Amino acid sequence: MPDAKILCMIGASNFLKFLAKGLRRDFGKYHSYMFVPVLKKFKEKKVNVVEALCNCLDAMAITIMLSDLAEDIVTFSKHKNPQVKDQTMKFLVRCLWNTENQIPKTEVKSFLGVMLGRLEDAVVPVREASAEGFGTLMKLVEKATFASII
Repeated sequence: MPDAKILCMIGASNFLKFLAKGLRRDFGKYHSYMFVPVLKKFKEKKVNVVEALCNCLDAMAITIMLSDLAEDIVTFSKHKNPQVKDQTMKFLVRCLWNTENQIPKTEVKSFLGVMLGRLEDAVVPVREASAEGFGTLMKLVEKATFASII
């Protein structure tokens, strides 16, 4: 029998996912109330909870501009919990892959700083996610822009 807390977290994240998909762009104005608490829940170790939270964040990311999430992503990529750092970096990679707009130079600079800092992390999944994000960012940004930032 699954724990009630786990079922509640999965149900809540599924609710937010469907709410974001249903409201689409109108959901974006409420992201500040929901995005940070979902990132904090990545402390949970159960695989099905983490999967539900990832799906929830992916649905939210479609409705929100990456620039609106940049500050929170940078903050949570430096979190003391390695699972939170890992999932935040993986979320950033998924956002970068799915972005349709040009990423502003200031955001590229902040994301690169985070990724380079996490490449030296003690936890292997965090390093791998950072390396993947670094490579993804290299593919998305022009060489001249990338060279001027580094």
